[in-house]
Amino acid sequence: MNEDSESGQPYDITVTEGDAIEYVEVKTTSIPNKNWFYISRRELQFAAEKEDSLTIANVLLSKPDKASILFLKNPHKLLRQRDLNLALVMSMRCEELVGECME
Repeated sequence: MNEDSESGQPYDITVTEGDAIEYVEVKTTSIPNKNWFYISRRELQFAAEKEDSLTIANVLLSKPDKASILFLKNPHKLLRQRDLNLALVMSMRCEELVGECME
């Protein structure tokens, strides 16, 4: 879906088998041992809505011709089970607001 540009959807790929639709969000890095990635509020909400129908594919591009993929099936469930954790990152606007409050 997002082969040439960002589609605006909270997933990148759909896989259809019969009546079942699997949504796949791809997160890619070339940094070894990087165990985090950015996920938008929309993607998180979509994960909660789709549960077992959503998988995050965490792709590590280690060499030009080599990749490894970790599949995170139902990330919302993994969050509830504490197998995944959330981290908050302040946007630039939030940092500006915090700076104004601190002055």
